[in-house]
Amino acid sequence: MAKKRKKVTVIENPNEQEILSSADYSLSKAIWMRFRRHKLAVLGLVIFLFLLLFTLMLPVIEVLTGYPYNYTSQHQKAVPGSSPGVAVRILDPEWFDTDVYPAGFWFTDIDYETGMAEINKETFNDPAYHDLYDYKVKSYGYTNELDRRVKIVTDHRGYAIEVETDDEDAPLNEFFVDRVHRRRNNVGKGQINEYIPLFDDLSTDIIEKNGKEIPREEDLGPAGVHLLGTDNSGHNLLPRLAYGGRVSLLVAFTVTLIVALVGIFLGSMAGFFGGFVDAVFLRTIELMGTLPLLPLYIVITQMYGQSVLTIITLFSIFGWSGVARMTRGQFIAERSQEYTEAARAIGAGNMRITFKHVLPNAVAPTITQLSMSVGGIILSESSLSFLGFGVNPITTPTWGALINEAYSYFTEYPWPALFSGLLIFLIVSSFFFLGDGLRDALDPRQKV
Repeated sequence: MAKKRKKVTVIENPNEQEILSSADYSLSKAIWMRFRRHKLAVLGLVIFLFLLLFTLMLPVIEVLTGYPYNYTSQHQKAVPGSSPGVAVRILDPEWFDTDVYPAGFWFTDIDYETGMAEINKETFNDPAYHDLYDYKVKSYGYTNELDRRVKIVTDHRGYAIEVETDDEDAPLNEFFVDRVHRRRNNVGKGQINEYIPLFDDLSTDIIEKNGKEIPREEDLGPAGVHLLGTDNSGHNLLPRLAYGGRVSLLVAFTVTLIVALVGIFLGSMAGFFGGFVDAVFLRTIELMGTLPLLPLYIVITQMYGQSVLTIITLFSIFGWSGVARMTRGQFIAERSQEYTEAARAIGAGNMRITFKHVLPNAVAPTITQLSMSVGGIILSESSLSFLGFGVNPITTPTWGALINEAYSYFTEYPWPALFSGLLIFLIVSSFFFLGDGLRDALDPRQKV
């Protein structure tokens, strides 16, 4: 019969927490048990995993919504939950006068309450009347977006004049007649475009592609719903935000990895050897601390281009000093411990002592700092993009670039800036919560 193992509790002094040492707990399990007791850290982990999944699901989001992240349309600054529709306005001010145009000449059925109308296809298909109307793409079913007929008022001289009005009681001068449709262009590598039924006809020519005869263009049906609306260029915000998250996380994780490797190596060398190596290290850190980073970022991005590689390179070159300084401090505290003297006594070399014995005992605070720095890198990249000096906002949208594009019309249409700002807030907060939890989880003095 297996003997039951017994837990042993060691208390160094009454002022310290319990150190639980037990064969029932592996190191990884003990770390996880400490971590999960930190509720905010668990919440941060959940938020991070959700946002990571959101960015990885970009191809699925593009398929489900029908809008690629770089898809543009005439449906600009659309409210969340809207879909593009065709709004027709008759330019002749007397279009509703039955003495000029008989009843049903333009519209066979008008619903002033919903803003919907049925057009007379015979009139609209007649080239003779094409100059008497125009159409726009607007949020289908939102009557507050439709133009209203001018009012007849009396001026100060007593003359009747026409004035434009936004009065909701004024009759409509524009009506929704159909949903905007999407078409696939099989010649242009399956490119998806918008078209207006009855106004922009499909090309029904048959072409040969990959040994098959297919129509040049095909109707994909009514355009889908913009769940989070669109920006000023007609981009669907949902896939745009997912793509922006990919860029932000790619920059943050790559920079963190490079900074960790460089900072831990240089900090461990300076802290372990001391002397001349440490003096050179400290002078280098002090010199880097005097550099004006923001002007440097702006100048270098203008010289070498606004790309993801440029941003990663800049953040990596100027971001390792904090990690190196912390690692140096930990090594100075650990190098005089008894286990390092014991390792040296049995013939271990400096490199073996540094990376096999001292580093595992000194790296825990550095890991905590690195986890928190991920959020700081995302915030820095977003700030540069907001200022217009991050990655190219046209080809590579980021959350900061979306805010930069949207701030000029924030009071009129705040949704793009609000959604982008919310995601930045969530991802940065999640990493700060994770760092706080890792600090407790990696502390051996904490209870399991």
